[in-house]
Amino acid sequence: MPPHPRFRVPQIKDLNRQLLYAPADTRRRQLDAAEQLVRQIEPDRLYPQDFVIYRITGYRPDLVRPAVALVGEALQTDLITLIQRLSASLDLSPQDAGRRAVGCRELARRLNVSAKTIQRYRKQGLVCHYVLFPDGRKRLACFEDSLSRFRRSRERRIDRAAVFGRLSARERQSIILEADRLHRLDGRTLNAAARGLAGRHGRAHETVRSILRRHDRGSARPIFDEPGPLAGRDIRLIYRARRKGVGTARLARRFSKTRASIHRAINLRRGDLLRGLTLRVVHLPMLDRDDAESVILSAPAVTGGLDEVLGSTDARGPEGRLNQKDMDALNLIEAAHLAAEPDSHTEAALIGGYNLLKRRASRMIVRLGGRPASAALDFVETDLRWATLLKCRLVCLGLPSAVRAVEQTLHQPLAAQPSEEIRDLLGRAIEVTAECVEKIDPGRGQRLAHRCGFSMHRTLAVATRRSVPRRAATRHRPGSIRLQRSFDLLNPWQAWLELEPELAGLVGRLAAPGSELVTLRYGLQGQRPLRAAELAGRFGLKESAVEAWIRRSEVKLQGLRRDGRGI
Repeated sequence: MPPHPRFRVPQIKDLNRQLLYAPADTRRRQLDAAEQLVRQIEPDRLYPQDFVIYRITGYRPDLVRPAVALVGEALQTDLITLIQRLSASLDLSPQDAGRRAVGCRELARRLNVSAKTIQRYRKQGLVCHYVLFPDGRKRLACFEDSLSRFRRSRERRIDRAAVFGRLSARERQSIILEADRLHRLDGRTLNAAARGLAGRHGRAHETVRSILRRHDRGSARPIFDEPGPLAGRDIRLIYRARRKGVGTARLARRFSKTRASIHRAINLRRGDLLRGLTLRVVHLPMLDRDDAESVILSAPAVTGGLDEVLGSTDARGPEGRLNQKDMDALNLIEAAHLAAEPDSHTEAALIGGYNLLKRRASRMIVRLGGRPASAALDFVETDLRWATLLKCRLVCLGLPSAVRAVEQTLHQPLAAQPSEEIRDLLGRAIEVTAECVEKIDPGRGQRLAHRCGFSMHRTLAVATRRSVPRRAATRHRPGSIRLQRSFDLLNPWQAWLELEPELAGLVGRLAAPGSELVTLRYGLQGQRPLRAAELAGRFGLKESAVEAWIRRSEVKLQGLRRDGRGI
């Protein structure tokens, strides 16, 4: 018996392990229930984990954690794998329950496709079972009713596959000659010629493209003048365009490269940006513990409540997301006056987590290599996004002390100053507090509030070198003084790793699971950001599928922003 396909969804994998210990008649009922369920799954919908378990076993689990939503596409594939594994533990006959089993070889002949295509069909919804044939061997087969349902759902695709055959030498030569003529007549590129010839010959675009590329590589007189490797300027342009929402396919056409080449260029740029960072890490004794990562990075202050930004009560947009691009200065000053003394344990946890994440990121950056992998880049970038959220919390803890130092120097309330001076002094207070966060060392008995207040006093003393003149108090209307980009430039990497505030406010308008993936990816609801691998496990998707969902969602966000500006 060949090895079974692997599960994509961890929850279905666990369910399979539990079901294999059940009696044979119970496994048979669960096999039939899984087969009934797989017929009703829609690829684009989300299904709660407890609903899936109930439909298969008849029991509603008491989940300690909130139920996980499983993506229909991955769930359907894993249910088919579950059916195969359960059937392998039973002795199903070729005429089970009045249904006739069709072996894979006969199935391929009947559909006029290859065995490889049958394997692809199994991933696309063709339900197969292991059946005990008269020769005493168990082989994979498909029952007639399952085959009929699959044919009805994908009739056009199956018919196209049935008439497909390998290209003959004459057909390949004809494609090459036609491509040469198109290039000479109107200067058509390899990609454009392949697209036109694919429709004319009834072949896939990539098939024709591969034929032409293979010809040019082995020919002394190639048809197309392929551009060389992407240069530094092109790589930077590709990365900038991708961040602006330009799709990978469009970039591939623009630069006459494959999508894989575009992805590699983007990864090269991501690696270059990370290697250009200087990450300052305060050496804390707690970071040297063997269990430092598991203990420090699991503290409640480090994993949750990371959207509690000082003075943000009136700075939330229609989607509930903090608009860090525009904040009311008077509200920030009032919040600083009302803020309580920061808890020492919370402060120490945030400082430890911030420095641990920077240290882990810096060590991984050194190991990236010349052609960094997407998973390694995603790990580093997620750590830096997380570190930014922790720094923002620390700045909010230290800022009240800096504001008090400003008012002590002025001998007047900060809110009574002219608007331009309020903006200048608040901006300077945020900068000083952010610098103190980079240097604070709790192991030496330093407290953030004291450090920020002292540094702010010294900064103002050096800046003025004179007594501050007393002015009559200025009255400002609430909301009249707006701070631009107050907390979104605390770290240099925010410029390219963070979701723009204007886009973050539109995430709620995305369809599921795109909205959830983007929210969890960037930590938009106060939780720590998640890596693609973590999202894949939570949603039952492959990492590449998670990244594709997020890319498509970010492109849609760019479109929503453009539409909003046009209204």
